[in-house]
Amino acid sequence: MSVLTRLMHRPALRAVGVLAGATGLGQLAILASLPLLTRLYDPAAFGLFGLLTGFVGVATVGACLCLDIAIVGSSSDQAADELFVAAVISAAAVSAMSGLIMGVMILNHWIGFGQLSFWSVPLVSIMVLSNGLYLASRYRTLRDNHFEHIARASLKQSLGRAIAPILWSAVAPGWGGLALGELTGRGIGVGGLIRPLLPKLAVLRMKANWVSAWWAIARRERRYTAAMLPLALIDAAASLMIAPLFAARYGAKEAGEYFLVAMILVAPSALIGTAVADVIHTRGAALRLNAPSELPRFTRKVALALLAAGCAIYLPVLILAPLVFPFVLGNSWDLAAHIAQAMTPFMIVAFVASPISRLLAVVNKPQLKVWSDLVRVVGVPLLIEICTQHAVPFMDAMAYLSWLLAMAYLIYFLVVYRAVEQDSMSKTNTPQEQICR
Repeated sequence: MSVLTRLMHRPALRAVGVLAGATGLGQLAILASLPLLTRLYDPAAFGLFGLLTGFVGVATVGACLCLDIAIVGSSSDQAADELFVAAVISAAAVSAMSGLIMGVMILNHWIGFGQLSFWSVPLVSIMVLSNGLYLASRYRTLRDNHFEHIARASLKQSLGRAIAPILWSAVAPGWGGLALGELTGRGIGVGGLIRPLLPKLAVLRMKANWVSAWWAIARRERRYTAAMLPLALIDAAASLMIAPLFAARYGAKEAGEYFLVAMILVAPSALIGTAVADVIHTRGAALRLNAPSELPRFTRKVALALLAAGCAIYLPVLILAPLVFPFVLGNSWDLAAHIAQAMTPFMIVAFVASPISRLLAVVNKPQLKVWSDLVRVVGVPLLIEICTQHAVPFMDAMAYLSWLLAMAYLIYFLVVYRAVEQDSMSKTNTPQEQICR
């Protein structure tokens, strides 16, 4: 029996299979709805929707102040409940703050947000609150090993996100229909997940000073709220700021075409890369414990396998995009095929680096990811600004961006591999050093 087969027979990885299956079906439903959505909504609508979701995506990462992540590893059910309540309170506070920040950005026309209307302010607050409640509920449910509940909620959410924008198009054409459809889908997902957990929130009515209790938990868990949160926000900003920057510098249509193509091209990583990353994480942890000298070789073998898979997925996109994209998306999306071709180098490198990055957690050096994030956070805005100042055409800027992102993810892979090598040498040499002593 192969290593992969033995791993997949373990209960934890069977649970991963359930979650990955639900995620995969949900992603397929969203992709299946795109040919209709791209005919109901034009690229400019997707561009403005990308502005909104980019902001919401970054805010969502900080919605629970990363207290949601602490729930799974809490020492008892009571501690988990306290963290769950603290995460919900954080989500309410951050959602209100997010609406305020969005209003300021619209008022001052920062990073293209002036193209949105002020009714997006309450919409943003509700979306961030909904996402925060979903994260808190997901991790509290995950701690109880109710994987089937999470899978069911995830599938319902994805189906809602696929169908609701189609229905809303009759009432709210333009980016508003897309935004309301997204909110509807998210609401469907969080409703079923949080309902069994509502009794745990009753503690708020029994505590006279629950704000002080929340603050005490936030201070106690500062490894999440103070250490992990900034890194998570940098990572989210690096990934989600591209569409807003394109909207600000090149226009909503170009941003919309990029946003949609990126969503399509990332789908294989969501469907395949996440499951592979879970196996890499599990196998890497076992090797580090039992045969640390084998970990670098394992990393190289997995990287080559991922490179082959990435080429098999994305090189056909490079060749077939001009034929397939106009047929699937419609005639309004005249740049989509060229954007897909330009993004091919980045997608191949990211397909390798992202799953491999799980090994940073294995060797206890997750903070090293910040170097790749900083390259993107600094490099992407700088590149787009230089391109606009020198009147570089959008498609040329798109090609330069792809190579910059490919370089950032190559750096990411090299940092991970170097950390694995150093950890392997340290683990291998320790027994010899002890013998010498």
